[in-house]
Amino acid sequence: MYEASNDIPLFHEALSAGVQMVYRDPFVTENSATPLTNRMGAQIVLKGTTASMKYQAQYGFSGLEAGNTSFTTPNDRVGGGLMWEWNLPLVTPKIELSRFTSNVEGDLARAQTIATQQKFSLLLAAPNWPSLSLGYARQQTDIFTRPEGPLSDAISTESISANLSFLYGAGKGNWSSYYKTSQNDFVENESEEEIGTKMRGTLNLLEPVDLTPQWGYTRRVKSRGTMVNDRFFARLGSNFRVSPTSTFNPGVEFARDLNRFDALRTDTLAAKLGYAYLAVDDSLHVSILGQYVLKQRTNTPSNPQIYDISLLFKKDVRDYLHLNHRQQTLSLKIAHNQQMNTSYSQTQSNQTSAMLLVSIIP
Repeated sequence: MYEASNDIPLFHEALSAGVQMVYRDPFVTENSATPLTNRMGAQIVLKGTTASMKYQAQYGFSGLEAGNTSFTTPNDRVGGGLMWEWNLPLVTPKIELSRFTSNVEGDLARAQTIATQQKFSLLLAAPNWPSLSLGYARQQTDIFTRPEGPLSDAISTESISANLSFLYGAGKGNWSSYYKTSQNDFVENESEEEIGTKMRGTLNLLEPVDLTPQWGYTRRVKSRGTMVNDRFFARLGSNFRVSPTSTFNPGVEFARDLNRFDALRTDTLAAKLGYAYLAVDDSLHVSILGQYVLKQRTNTPSNPQIYDISLLFKKDVRDYLHLNHRQQTLSLKIAHNQQMNTSYSQTQSNQTSAMLLVSIIP
């Protein structure tokens, strides 16, 4: 399993070209459950920077996911995107365009999806003042029954967003809100609206301790009143620096999901405790994460509990491989995941896994 990338300067910083080979890292997960799919891909990138501008163009391919995937769902894709950003004294406009096509090998047993997206944003920032970012995005997804076959579905989504960021002596934070509409062109009067807001921050109340509170609310409504879903969550994380190389990361989260049409409620309580060690020279990284999750539903007496724990060991192996590459690491992850019901103390499912990854980047 490898990751590799290489950039070639063409006109100093104004333009460079590169090829990136990517293997999706299975170690980057929020819990200890092992990902059931893996994917490899490659892309060509042209990018550049001037005194006030940034721009990038990329085109690439990502292959079919290997593992536990749906046969009829196309998940390979080819396509690319463009990005342009202009950093002015008080205003920074940014444009992003992309287009991707799935099922590029033309498998007639699978559908084909063409997704296009346009994103426009404007950042307003003045010295010693909070910054405000405004955005608009539109995405069109066309689904065909097979490659070069008839159009079977089309979904268009539009959204507007605003994000306010602020920085003070005791910490930093941001407040973001959005409004999104989705329209299904093949179903009459089939539209969906979603509105949400979220606030998060980092508080440095004591020198070795950081608190990271976060809360948010979203509502999704379908046009004909067939669905009204509300979700509220609150989360409190923390970072205790016990030494220059060691940290503890306890946290707790509560979420409530309400289906007002069916009068259903689901409460989720999660508690996490993590420990991380990072050597001063970054040659060794060790982390342990434990998590407990409890879900309570109004329509069922059996409420699942999830226990999981994971150990990640990452070592710089340049002294052993002696290759002329800027990154050479060996990673090992051992994980255990278990699910039980509160109504009876019987294990429903459990999974133990071990994964090994070698990462080499030129």
